Amino acid sequence: MRYPMAFLAVVLCLSPSACGDDVHLPVCGNGVVEGRELCDDGNLEPGDGCDENCLLESRELCDNGEDDDGDGSADCADPDCFSNPLCAGSEICSNGFDDDGDGLVDCDDPDCAESQECQDDEICDNGLDDDGDGQVDCDDGDCNGHPACGGCDPDLVLGPLSPGDTRSLVVDNSEAAGLPTPSCAAGPPAYHVSFSVAVGFHLRLSASSLGGALVVALLREEEPGVTCETDELRCDEVGEALQMEQTGLPPGTYRLVVAPAETAVTAQLQLSFSLLPGSEELCDNGADDDGDGLVDCADPECAGTAGCLVELCDNGADDDGDGLVDCADPDCATAAPCLPPEQCGNGLDDDGDGHADCADVECSGTATCMGSECVVNVDLGQLGRGATVSGAFDTSLATDDNDTSCGGQGPEVVYGFTLLSAANVVVQLTQSGDHVLAVTGEAGAGSWCDDAEITCVDPGGAGRPVRVPLVGLPAARYFVLVDAVSGDRTGIGEVTVSVYDPLVELCDDGVDDNGDGRVDCADPSCAADPVCLPEMQCHDGLDNDGDGFVDCADFDCVGTAACGAGACQATRDLGVLQPNAPALIAVDTTGASDLYTTRCARGGGGGDVVLRFRTGTTGDLAINGHQLNFSDHAVALMCAAGPGSACDAAEHTCTDGGAPGLPIATVVPDVPPGEYFLVVEPYGPGGAGAIDLELSLTP
Repeated sequence: MRYPMAFLAVVLCLSPSACGDDVHLPVCGNGVVEGRELCDDGNLEPGDGCDENCLLESRELCDNGEDDDGDGSADCADPDCFSNPLCAGSEICSNGFDDDGDGLVDCDDPDCAESQECQDDEICDNGLDDDGDGQVDCDDGDCNGHPACGGCDPDLVLGPLSPGDTRSLVVDNSEAAGLPTPSCAAGPPAYHVSFSVAVGFHLRLSASSLGGALVVALLREEEPGVTCETDELRCDEVGEALQMEQTGLPPGTYRLVVAPAETAVTAQLQLSFSLLPGSEELCDNGADDDGDGLVDCADPECAGTAGCLVELCDNGADDDGDGLVDCADPDCATAAPCLPPEQCGNGLDDDGDGHADCADVECSGTATCMGSECVVNVDLGQLGRGATVSGAFDTSLATDDNDTSCGGQGPEVVYGFTLLSAANVVVQLTQSGDHVLAVTGEAGAGSWCDDAEITCVDPGGAGRPVRVPLVGLPAARYFVLVDAVSGDRTGIGEVTVSVYDPLVELCDDGVDDNGDGRVDCADPSCAADPVCLPEMQCHDGLDNDGDGFVDCADFDCVGTAACGAGACQATRDLGVLQPNAPALIAVDTTGASDLYTTRCARGGGGGDVVLRFRTGTTGDLAINGHQLNFSDHAVALMCAAGPGSACDAAEHTCTDGGAPGLPIATVVPDVPPGEYFLVVEPYGPGGAGAIDLELSLTP
């Protein structure tokens, strides 16, 4: 093969030894510009005007009015010029620096008042030239497309409508003004018809084309007059005729849009629609259609409908009609009959119910869990179905030998009983002082009273009663621990244990005990149970409904004639507590008169401050207190108790911080509209001082 001479010369001179000592190849970075180099600054670092290949880099000249390096910023607006003396002393309005050293950056600096970067966006309906371009509101091109400037005006406005109204009209989409098309349309033109409704409603629509293929869409405007954005609720082809029904629609402004189903089709459409009252609960749309505060299956109107049937997981029937029976139904995945059995000595919660080994009632009475060294203070004996026994206690005489999981840190009294056969059991506590209630089982030879805790409940404050239902307890030995929350919260009271047949409905355990598909108060067998009855007699001195609150202290009585305004003279009137608007109150009990008593301030020897407030809606009331300088207070919520009553005549709840200086926090659920008093008093002598309170109501 023959090669051109020029090629051979190049090949032969690839090294100095081949071509003689006079040949020198350029080396970038040696400080000497050689060969094809355009620069050589003695290094291979880029960014200094000469790059790693000894080629010139573009650099910004800071005073020629041009963007020399092509980064979009010219002269002193380019970061390359920030330190250039030519740019010192003047504020650059978009670089995030205080260029002129006056402590003001960019648009906060008055030097930038006329800078384009610091002009506000044009607000299209305030009569001002916000962006300083000499054009106001809709005369400014920035406002093209804004609702205030007609950017999304519908082709036809039907105005406000109400449930019961019907409208019939002929729509021609060839008359459309060019508004957006819905998702199922083949393109423009789209004719928009708008109407507004002030209440929830159902829409029933019929449409028939008088010419070509069309679609009809239902849209809801997101913020009428503020934005042109809409939410498309549905879009349907008309075909020969269309019947559309959209239920559970909230108040708002809506659009019916008629557009082509095929490209560029224009035609007339006969359109009729009616608005129906949203008074019937639809049971599967996630909306409260009838406005009673209950959605879908939570509304009694939906009881027995197909979507609201509940699968009972152990009756051999397909209760909810989905073709799957008992444990084959995913609804039963966590139901007790469908979980694996508990292995009683492996340290694991095998059945996933939150209780392992002997703390799981499935293990009660088994060989692994029989036996205990627990020393009981009161033995209630052997109990069969139908038995009810009670025993008194005084924790001030007890010792602290056991630990409970829900807050008991003080001395406790231990009850014991033996269940002769499987049964449902209810344990009730009435008390003074402040205690928690725990039910435990045996945990085998050498175990102690608290080694197999089945449940633990904190009543939520001093003097509060509690009722604990226990479903399906096997025949075994059990213990009940009444544990004071601390050493200075002891008191007296009584524990009552009642034993029921397993098929008797317990009316407050959240379980369908008798298998009739109805739970607790929804079961007719609970109709007369005090748990399911409101407090009907509000001035008889009795707890008629068994919820632990007597007369006016029961929220069932708030607002009744018997529990109207009394003679309480509050220290301060807070007015109406608005929902989601916390009230902040600084309180100081120093030097106040000691007029009232609360259940949780035992021996309170300081003065009381009484705050009066009202609520206009039902909600959860959060009470939070920050105790200053180690002050020590109790805070009690009192209800109005009728003519002549004192501020502390109807105490609903009481709480304290547990020690001087600790915060106070509690939430009282479902507080109904009414008048209330908050009594703030020192927990004991020496506890007076300052406390900052926050009250908030969440509907």
